[in-house]
Amino acid sequence: MLADGYFLRGLSGLAAPATVEVRSASGRRLAALTGPVLCTHSGLSGPAILDVSRHLLAARAVDRGAGLVVNWVPGMTADELDEHLRTMGAGTPLRLLQGHGRLPERLARALCGATGVDPATPGHRLSGEGRLALGFNFQWAWASGHVAGLGAAAA
Repeated sequence: MLADGYFLRGLSGLAAPATVEVRSASGRRLAALTGPVLCTHSGLSGPAILDVSRHLLAARAVDRGAGLVVNWVPGMTADELDEHLRTMGAGTPLRLLQGHGRLPERLARALCGATGVDPATPGHRLSGEGRLALGFNFQWAWASGHVAGLGAAAA
């Protein structure tokens, strides 16, 4: 379950591929699954969330600080995304996130909004902080994924 008013709850019914990782409290990757993630009225669900929940339960049995990281652009590392953002010239974050069928427009806009990045900002005008925040803000991803994972594990 995600808190009332959390931006992902406003995307109920939207599904997108994502990589969901179980991370130890120290940040070490313990398991990773890629598959559909569904935004619901109460949080996240879908095959990737449900499949990873067993790994999260096992990890939390020995490490109460274990949680989830949700990568909404599967197959792309934070460094690769940063490189694309740095070199896209007049292209926009919205266009990049939507490109090649990566993300639905509603999710791309919501992620831009959650990170404080204007989705129409030309790439050459994005600050380093804006690039780092976009999509791959791991503290945000961990916190939202952690809460979603706890909800999935309790179901």
